[in-house]
Amino acid sequence: MCMVSDASAIDPTDLEAVAAALHRFHPGLEVIATAHHDWNADEYSQGGWMMHRPGHYFKGAVSIRKPHGRVCFAGSDIAALSPGYIEGAMSSGMEAAVNVTKLLSHKQTRNNIL
Repeated sequence: MCMVSDASAIDPTDLEAVAAALHRFHPGLEVIATAHHDWNADEYSQGGWMMHRPGHYFKGAVSIRKPHGRVCFAGSDIAALSPGYIEGAMSSGMEAAVNVTKLLSHKQTRNNIL
């Protein structure tokens, strides 16, 4: 099973292209057939899990986890711990809740002073 972050990078029905890509990781591997499924086009799943592009998880996701004004994001796909799993979703949600609490607390303090 192979997954790619850029579906246009390879034609999954092209046996030779798939074999060439796999040979980069496992030279001499004999590829006898291919099969594929486009989860984004699947009417029931309408997509799969997030596929981070190179560098995104350590740069982009870190930025997304930070509050953006009054907006805070959470989810397993941007979690610092256990990304892609329920534990990651819970830890990311807790982190976002702490950030929202701080934002609301700061607003209340500011309103009390004014």
